[in-house]
Amino acid sequence: REQSEEFGWDVLETCPYAVLSTTDDAGLPYSIPVSAAVAGGAIYFHSAKHGTKSKLLRAHPAVCLVGVRDVVPLPEAYSTEYASAIVRGTIAEVTDDAERVTALQAIAKRYAGENLDHFKEALAEELPRTLVWKITPLGYGCGRELPKSMGRLCPPPPSAPRLCSRSRISARDPRPGLHHRGLYSGRRALAVSSLGVIF
Repeated sequence: REQSEEFGWDVLETCPYAVLSTTDDAGLPYSIPVSAAVAGGAIYFHSAKHGTKSKLLRAHPAVCLVGVRDVVPLPEAYSTEYASAIVRGTIAEVTDDAERVTALQAIAKRYAGENLDHFKEALAEELPRTLVWKITPLGYGCGRELPKSMGRLCPPPPSAPRLCSRSRISARDPRPGLHHRGLYSGRRALAVSSLGVIF
């Protein structure tokens, strides 16, 4: 079933990490894990000033970010349940000092909330040698991966768990053999926002 834009932002705000994808100079995929934080409708993360990541992001600003959470293996159904969000957008280095500090505060609050008493000292030391990146979304997609049956030969067992109440989707379709995957609900569904469409 299609999930809302709010659901997608919630996944990005709570997933343990995200994977950022771009391309390298040869046009091949290049993906890296990042510790991202959401602020003001944009997505931020930081990096060192030098290295392959910084070089490629400057040269190839079209990116895709994927966040996943609530991963639950379901061996009895030969499947996995999870919530995911996908964002496509453009990336740019943040050069405004006030925005850089705001972004780093959001990152620190999310990943080091118990240590914010020392944030100012760490900021003074690290800010000169830290890059901050901003992803401006152009489109998004989100959904929950439901247990997949293996055709009529191996439907999910009746005991397969339901998803969270927000999704209100049973893990098993009443029609045997139907596959439920991500935004599928017996048919292809689109995740649409005012920003665009993914999937």
